[in-house]
Amino acid sequence: MADEGKLTDEIIAGLGVGIHSDGKSLTLTIKNGKHGIGRYWAAKILFEGKYRSFSFGKYPNVTINDARQCREDAFNTAKAGVKPTSRKSANRLIPGKTKINVSITLEIADRLRLIGGGSANRGILNIIDEFMEFQKHKREVEEMQAEFAPNDAP
Repeated sequence: MADEGKLTDEIIAGLGVGIHSDGKSLTLTIKNGKHGIGRYWAAKILFEGKYRSFSFGKYPNVTINDARQCREDAFNTAKAGVKPTSRKSANRLIPGKTKINVSITLEIADRLRLIGGGSANRGILNIIDEFMEFQKHKREVEEMQAEFAPNDAP
């Protein structure tokens, strides 16, 4: 844990082009592009004996703490024997930063089921199915709470 948290907003503001480490394999890559300077979070994670690189988004849209949490989530996912790329979409759903539109989610799921395809599509479908199951249970709990809630009327 001693090598985590090297980067701060103040330090990042003064960094030049290159790859800069925050510790525990989390890096911030700074590049000059035709649209200005781009800053991207990434980490290398060991999965099934190979190091794989995973990106977590652009700074400052993804904050330092968000990137660290994404890295931890990816590490834990790999440690559990699940390939982090199959949960890439879930890692980018940072609370308070992303809103999910259920109808669009269902439309995407239907299209992916039609085209079939590789493990990435299956991974996304699994995430969508889990999300929809969660929404179903959430509605059921809310209905039960409303049914058993005390009436405020005299």
